[in-house]
Amino acid sequence: MPEPRSAYTGPVREHLATHQAGVIATVGPGGTLHQSVVRYVLDGDDVLISTEATRVKARHIEAGGRVSFCVMATEPPFAAVTLHGTGSVQRTGIAEPTRRIMALMGRDGEVSDESLASRGRVILRISPGKVLTAWL
Repeated sequence: MPEPRSAYTGPVREHLATHQAGVIATVGPGGTLHQSVVRYVLDGDDVLISTEATRVKARHIEAGGRVSFCVMATEPPFAAVTLHGTGSVQRTGIAEPTRRIMALMGRDGEVSDESLASRGRVILRISPGKVLTAWL
């Protein structure tokens, strides 16, 4: 069976895998834009973000699903990867990606889907449709 086709070239995957933070942009039902800086991990080509279900970004994704996500290097020439795609809110199977994101922040601890749900935590899953690069 052939390998699944990736949306990313080698340099794009490397850029996303070697950075820890990005900016998610969402569109609300009335066209209102919202951006926030987040930590993330990859799951294949998808970007996973841990947040609370009541946050604007989660509410926007549930309402419409349009998402943009940008990861920019911190050194000149400030290479960047921007993903345009669809987002979804995941409420089950969130313990493992949440642990990975917590590790990026230097935090560890036992988490379960149940404990995360009791605190209103969800995973935002961004599936890329279009990939743009700058100085990469």
